[in-house]
Amino acid sequence: MNREIHVRLREGLRVRSPRATRLDDPHPCVPHEEVKARFAAKKAALLKGI
Repeated sequence: MNREIHVRLREGLRVRSPRATRLDDPHPCVPHEEVKARFAAKKAALLKGI
């Protein structure tokens, strides 16, 4: 487990605290604005296809 943490730190990825919950950080590596933008793009594509 410690090796995984060191690899993540070296690669610049965030390491979650053992006490972190889903409410605190649902997707630690994906910014919220990016998730919203992707969702909007998918919704627009679906509406265009109808």
